[in-house]
Amino acid sequence: MEARQLFAIDGLFCGGCARGLESRLSRLDGVAAAGVHFVTASAFVRWDPARCDPARIGACIEGAGYRVVSQKSLKETADRLREGARGVAVRLSVAVFFGMWTMAAALVVYLQPPQANVARALAFAEGCLSIPVLCAGGRIFDMAARSIRMSTPGVDAATAIGAIGAVLLSLASLGRGGSQVYFDAATMLITFRLLGQLVELKLRGDAVEALRLLDNLTPETARLKASGAVVHIQTLMPDDLVTIDAGEVVTVDGVIEEGSSAVDAAILNGESTPRRIETGDRVQAGATNLERRIIVRLDRAFGDRDIDRMGGRVALEIAGRGECQTADERLARWLVAGAPAFMAIAALLGYATGSLAVAAERALATAMVICPCGLAIARPLAQLRCVARAAKSGIRISNPKAADALVAARTVIFDKTGTLTSDRLAVSDILPEPGVSSQAVLAAASAAEASIRHPVAEAIIRASGEPGAASGIRLDRGALGHWEGQSVSVRASEMSVSDGRTWVDVLVDERLTGRIALSATIDTTAPHTIGRLRRAGIHVGCATGDNESAARMVAEAVGLQPSDVASACSPVDKADRVRRSMRPVVFIGDGVNDAPALAAADCGIVVAGAHRAAAVTADIVLVEGSIDRLLTAQAAARHMRAVTRVGLVLAAAYNAVTIPAAILGFLSPVAAAAAMTASSVLVLVNAARA
Repeated sequence: MEARQLFAIDGLFCGGCARGLESRLSRLDGVAAAGVHFVTASAFVRWDPARCDPARIGACIEGAGYRVVSQKSLKETADRLREGARGVAVRLSVAVFFGMWTMAAALVVYLQPPQANVARALAFAEGCLSIPVLCAGGRIFDMAARSIRMSTPGVDAATAIGAIGAVLLSLASLGRGGSQVYFDAATMLITFRLLGQLVELKLRGDAVEALRLLDNLTPETARLKASGAVVHIQTLMPDDLVTIDAGEVVTVDGVIEEGSSAVDAAILNGESTPRRIETGDRVQAGATNLERRIIVRLDRAFGDRDIDRMGGRVALEIAGRGECQTADERLARWLVAGAPAFMAIAALLGYATGSLAVAAERALATAMVICPCGLAIARPLAQLRCVARAAKSGIRISNPKAADALVAARTVIFDKTGTLTSDRLAVSDILPEPGVSSQAVLAAASAAEASIRHPVAEAIIRASGEPGAASGIRLDRGALGHWEGQSVSVRASEMSVSDGRTWVDVLVDERLTGRIALSATIDTTAPHTIGRLRRAGIHVGCATGDNESAARMVAEAVGLQPSDVASACSPVDKADRVRRSMRPVVFIGDGVNDAPALAAADCGIVVAGAHRAAAVTADIVLVEGSIDRLLTAQAAARHMRAVTRVGLVLAAAYNAVTIPAAILGFLSPVAAAAAMTASSVLVLVNAARA
């Protein structure tokens, strides 16, 4: 049997570190799969117990320069991320301040070359001013060394090589008595990379917030039956009895010992209508008790409740999917891998056509010209501009990398309740008895349901338009009131109908006058949206916690086939369905019960009005509008990808031209520095057009 475990790791600095460690763990004998996630500082590993064990996995992690630690609390993880962002912001401020003066000294030399002694003094000043910037970029050099050691070099390694090349070339020039230095190029590289790191941290911090919200969805207290004392749920043990009054949120998992009621468990399972519960039935934390007091005997302790397991499942899904590598990171990896060969070729050609000094200068110039400026800032800046642009259209993109998956999606899976349908009921049919009008049935029912807060009551009152001045009385399974001098009762229908709708009987003076059917309101834009996705060649499906008949009715209304719909799905079932689908896969939901599926998807999207825990788990939030905003989000993601690709092409074209030129000696160090600056300006202009 396969073993699996979530390891907490200390020392991860970036996504590149996570990818390097993930690669090392995956190569370990006996490991079936490994996913390492930087934001949550965790690794989810699956292995064969006969060939591997946690000790070997821990040794592998520590051998890579990291530490396995006890599982950090979500607050500690969030604090770590905030502290990391603050640290990068401080280092960026230092780099900008001193880098600005370094650039000022360089501009004086570039624009109006002074006398030799003044130029040399400015060169020394430029070198001194660059020292704080190089110190601010110390973490970049550390990450570069680690990534090279683990054979996964990326943008940090490319930045480090360029900066080191610029510094060495400058020191060589000063050592020969010259004044041509390139400290400004090194400071620019480090500053741009720090900017990119800050943008990435700001855009990816919501993952931990999602897990924290899942932990805080329910109150943390319960009332003991024996003493009536209110205690923290962490102190409760299985078999303890607690009292849950009508209107309260259930805070424990257990079996009903006394009483009967109805619960709204949509937060856990997505069921659109309240569920009847009796003695012996099981209730879960997160549900709302709607009608009467119940006594519950605990069967799971705090930390082992279904809602706790859901939070753990989200953590596993996030860690298990690891860190995806973008095209610019792959290009940076190729450049770093090829840098030694490029420098060696340049040195050999320089020595063959000149002297040892020419060889060294040409090799260092080649190292400097392998410029990752475009790679370091092209994607973050373009993403930042596109995210701001999308926000103006009511679309919040919290994970820009996931936007690529939305553009290339092969599968889109919708939740039903609250996504394809509204989360509130609506009257869909009225069947009056002979001699009674539909209007009379609705008016009588509205009088009984007046002033009652319940999904059925609210739907009937909305349909009637005028609830009247009377006040109804809520019963165990219905409502009681008066209409035109007669008693009226609304009860759960005894008629056996399996069409996915909720039916109630309306009785006037105990005589049946008609029946009312209620169902979830279909989003009117859903059929058009699903049709557009299908015409684009995307497979569209639905996964819901509701029963089969309710799911089938909605599927027919929005244009889905029965085979495309999975009903009675638990949160784990939804996540499993996502992982079994053709990738890239997009999941769209709105509730806490959708959080594991949102985390498992390549792109998780929530609709307007979604629960906050689902919203912060998602990569994209449709802040306003209907489900057709998905098409707008897709267009925004397509534009983002186009802009970032142009930035990548510009960076690639720059390297394709300048690296051979530097190797062949056609680019002087001054020209190389100018070309590097020009490439950065081009990237900035491209980002601005977003």
